[in-house]
Amino acid sequence: MNINDLKSGNKELPLILVRPTLIIYNSHGELLLVKHNDNFWGLPGGLLEPGESIENAIRREVMEELEISVEKLIEFKTFSDSRFYITSETGQKTHYVAVTYITNHFTGIIRPDEFEVLEYRYFKPKELPENTIEMIRIILNEFIESEQYKSIL
Repeated sequence: MNINDLKSGNKELPLILVRPTLIIYNSHGELLLVKHNDNFWGLPGGLLEPGESIENAIRREVMEELEISVEKLIEFKTFSDSRFYITSETGQKTHYVAVTYITNHFTGIIRPDEFEVLEYRYFKPKELPENTIEMIRIILNEFIESEQYKSIL
């Protein structure tokens, strides 16, 4: 795909979606996952809305999903390689750009919205649930191997 494909209005083009994502960890180095209404586990986050900054999108999504205010965001990594280019069961091709931040600073009591997020739980990094979204596994595996994660232990 190139710029000419975009200009031609090719209907076969994939969606390219920016997905602000947040890794929340606790003092034991456990990672917070949320169980979505499709029964898959993932990280808090969502999709960037037009005119919104990545940081504001993360704060908005976390407030909507978990009713907490994120105080401090630390940039981790942007994931945008071919592992984030997927084809859905309906044939829709989507390339996600997962802009990932980390934090352990938030205020409020975590309360899932029970619409999009059914529950939350902290997990040890090597004990993620089987039904964790594959893209999330990729992000978390890179995080637990990173110097940033090692520095919080």
